[in-house]
Amino acid sequence: MNYTRDLIIRSMVRKRITAVGDMVCDILCSPVSHLDDADVQLELDGLNISPGGNTLNFALAASAFGADVIFHGGRGEDPLGTFLARWMERSGVGDHSRKIGGLHTATTISIPTLSGERRLLTYPGANSRFEITPDQIDLDWTAHLHMGGFWFMKGLAGAPTSDILKECRRRDIQTSMDPASPPFEGRGKMVERLTDALPYLDILFVNEYEIARITGKRDIFKGASMLIDRGVGTVVVHRGETGSSLISGDGRIDLGSYMVLVPRNPTGCGDVFNGCFVAALLEGRSGEEAAEFGMAAAALHMASAEPLYPTRSMVMERVKRGK
Repeated sequence: MNYTRDLIIRSMVRKRITAVGDMVCDILCSPVSHLDDADVQLELDGLNISPGGNTLNFALAASAFGADVIFHGGRGEDPLGTFLARWMERSGVGDHSRKIGGLHTATTISIPTLSGERRLLTYPGANSRFEITPDQIDLDWTAHLHMGGFWFMKGLAGAPTSDILKECRRRDIQTSMDPASPPFEGRGKMVERLTDALPYLDILFVNEYEIARITGKRDIFKGASMLIDRGVGTVVVHRGETGSSLISGDGRIDLGSYMVLVPRNPTGCGDVFNGCFVAALLEGRSGEEAAEFGMAAAALHMASAEPLYPTRSMVMERVKRGK
């Protein structure tokens, strides 16, 4: 894909990522065989508390793969916020998060099934009041700017997001976004909320559910074409067991997924893919290579009972073993 190669040439001199968006404390339930009707109590085999949020997961994954990463987000003045800050410190992510008074740190409860599906309950918390402007971001340092968690970041909705992306385009900084799972709303209405941002996005990450909900198109490739017509450079679609697809005006690349015998941790797999994908692009890898690394990283994360942000050596070893 020539478009993706152009992105590589623009950014490979500086391998530095700034991530702006949601930070969440995830409460991860062990997988259940199925979800029963109301008032039925299910027993869990285990429970984990880990970092979450599309953007924070992205930052941790990109850092683990070897990129230099700075994170901007909002957290509460509570133990969960401290927990996330300490995790970033241990992981080598530059923590530029801010404490938001009067609100708790955002929290998501994830209930996965053995089939790899999941149900999510989210309290937006401090994310809903986080605000930032282009002059508060070190864009001179930044080679790639990633934004995430769009639907729950009310302080970034509309002009604040498009202003940041416009300034990045003016400075020739590569951009990406993972808007996250949209709230339930009429199919196709969500794209209007993203309209101002789309022309300034080099890469948009979505899964099959999200692209259908955002565009109103059941066919993911028609949905991707709609987003490209509105200005997006490349649409990267996470397709679960099918793999992933990279779609741009130059064409489309489909890649198969890596086998996971027992899916233990589906929450965050897309974020881990995204972080690894961008970090690999900044190494000078092609879009196809970057997607292979992203899928290998996501498979490692999916197979781990504990939160896992795979290192570069772990990803390379998984790729070497094959699918």
